[in-house]
Amino acid sequence: MSGFSGCQGAEAFIEAIIKKYPRYVRDQLSLIQKQQKRFGAAELERALSYCIERELFSANDFRDTLEYFRTAQPLPQVREVRLDSKYAAVTAQVRDIGVYSAAEAGGELHAQ
Repeated sequence: MSGFSGCQGAEAFIEAIIKKYPRYVRDQLSLIQKQQKRFGAAELERALSYCIERELFSANDFRDTLEYFRTAQPLPQVREVRLDSKYAAVTAQVRDIGVYSAAEAGGELHAQ
């Protein structure tokens, strides 16, 4: 299929679909061809790679992958959080586990 020109693994992907859906090859390939007209080369290659890695050999899975990647929101950038130096000395109180066991058994919580 011409829409996969240069995409590594495209031939194996198509062959797997032909083997898996021998009665519906025409429908499967037609759906893939429609997606090639809707999406760009980079999107096609990314979805093809994703489907091959996860052994998703169907035109519907390929289409769904393309649509998901197009609508998925990019992950937010993680940025480093710096605390003011006055908070550096703050530490949490550490208690013996026995205090919690006693509290669970109906006793009172006493700091040690």
